[in-house]
Amino acid sequence: MHEALEEWLQSNRRADFVALFDEAFAKACREKHLPPGFRLEVERIFLRGIAAKVSTTEQWTPIETQAEVPFELPLMPGVDIKGRMDRIDRMNDTDCVIIDYKSGRAKRVESFIQNRAKLQGPLYALAAREKLGLRTIAMMYVAVREDKRFGWGAVPGVELELLPMPEDWIEAAQAMVVSRVEDLLAGLIEARPTEEADCRFCDFRKACHVKEDKRELVRVAGAELV
Repeated sequence: MHEALEEWLQSNRRADFVALFDEAFAKACREKHLPPGFRLEVERIFLRGIAAKVSTTEQWTPIETQAEVPFELPLMPGVDIKGRMDRIDRMNDTDCVIIDYKSGRAKRVESFIQNRAKLQGPLYALAAREKLGLRTIAMMYVAVREDKRFGWGAVPGVELELLPMPEDWIEAAQAMVVSRVEDLLAGLIEARPTEEADCRFCDFRKACHVKEDKRELVRVAGAELV
């Protein structure tokens, strides 16, 4: 989907998005050696249905669109932050809309705007300001599977129901990243999970002391087993 989106945006939305998706999907199957079968075909049909809706859900017309925009920002002396923005729409000479496409479920994508530790949005806005000289009027995540948008700001003339853009949004995120990096460089490494559900992906969850293990010791043949 990302590859097809990049090609479609580079064509100024004139190309057939479904055809681009078909090409990208076939290419991915060849490169990743995915064997044909029922599961792969179900996924292809499902994603193709999403692709068919993409070109019909555009709600604003920018003066320019850039896809897969790389950036590198100096975070602090000796430390840079690198990334790549899926899409930037220039609305005029000074304002832009940043869009990041997500393949997860809408509920999962929505959690990105509720968690203060999810800093992708404000850091993208920082990159747009520092590297492109643009003011971000809206930053949104698009859950492509369900065609839902979540984010901050507003696009003139479009009803998106995004959250208001916090006044110190960019600065607060930048300060939080710098603080955590300084702690890391100073050797202060501790778990600070903001979402308990994310802990299941952590390689160190069994050794973590954020939540104390309440299981009792079981004494077997003189040895103590947990």
